Amino acid sequence: MVFKGSGKRGVRAKSILVFSLVSILVTGCGKDKEKSSDNVRTTATLATVEKTEITTETTTEATTEVTTEATSETTTEVTTETTTETTEATTEATTEEGPRFSDSLEIVVEDNKASTGFYSLDTIINITIYGPEAEKLVRDTADLIDKMDAIMSPFRADSEISVYNKDQDNSKLSSDLMLLLERGAEISKYTNNYFSMVLLDGSDDKTIHLDDIYKGYIADKITEFLGDKSENEMTGAVIGLGGDALCIGKKPGEKPWMVGIQDPNGEFNDTIAVLSVDGNWVIDSTSIIVATKGIYGERTWDNDVNDDHGVTDPKTGKLAESDIVSASIIANDGTMADAMGAAIVLMGYEEAIKYWRDHSEEFEMVLVDKDNVVYVTEGMKDNITSEFQIQVIYKEEQ
Repeated sequence: MVFKGSGKRGVRAKSILVFSLVSILVTGCGKDKEKSSDNVRTTATLATVEKTEITTETTTEATTEVTTEATSETTTEVTTETTTETTEATTEATTEEGPRFSDSLEIVVEDNKASTGFYSLDTIINITIYGPEAEKLVRDTADLIDKMDAIMSPFRADSEISVYNKDQDNSKLSSDLMLLLERGAEISKYTNNYFSMVLLDGSDDKTIHLDDIYKGYIADKITEFLGDKSENEMTGAVIGLGGDALCIGKKPGEKPWMVGIQDPNGEFNDTIAVLSVDGNWVIDSTSIIVATKGIYGERTWDNDVNDDHGVTDPKTGKLAESDIVSASIIANDGTMADAMGAAIVLMGYEEAIKYWRDHSEEFEMVLVDKDNVVYVTEGMKDNITSEFQIQVIYKEEQ
């Protein structure tokens, strides 16, 4: 079984895409390391944003909600028929006349580098791009994200998916939303419905839930847009999409991108492991995805905010129960990886290991249990460091 991504293949720049449960901070990775926008930190945490400060050392905290629909008993069917009235959604930068979304943003421009931060997708977005055309590409990427937010955000009453959930009119679906629904149905089938966009709890609710997949799709669209830029336009980029982060091309100084994974049993700033992304990956692709989902329960992260957050069991509507409290999926397909993270948590350790061994050519994993034991699949064992115990999961049972 092969999951096909939406991005272009054969692009010039290698890209590494990093996802986490609730928020991504584009900072340094270690607990005591200097913060830097050249690194990516995946944080599976919940925080409340009072104010966004855009600096060359960007730190963000974001609030979002995660709903995972999964079951192993029912097949999800998503109808995506369309008519000639289908609205085509462009994934290129805004070209029409008039004000652009990016015109309202503060862009910080340095030597061969541009960055910005703003609120979209119900979270804080951070974009940093390196290269001669950095400022232009930052604006184009921000406009692309704004377009996708208007189509796919489950948190906007006026988004295309929200309108569809009200009237169930397939003729009004854009090509992007149609493709996402098709991909979601495909992934649901291949995960035995551990991932699902439809609550399968016996109710008559036909609402489509995109929470655990739409940011992955948007990240694929960004990869498609930026991934084929020449070095005369862009040399590298790091983009935080709240729970998702995307690194494209080369980090300045030819150093590896560092990806920190949030400690699911710790406090907001605690990191349980760091991935070194230097292009020497087992999965040979233009994009590498790390999708992190988990079970975090009720805790106080920031500003004394208490919330239940993490993977939800659709059969109960409550926080899932699993011996895996955090699952990071490494693959070459953002849409698949975003959904697979939740599916792996719901599978539980034994079934997840069996599933991975059947699909080890398609993705790698980093799992964390309640005792903070870090389990890493064979292809990632040389790219991870942790202060905690690390156990390697091999393709063949040892």
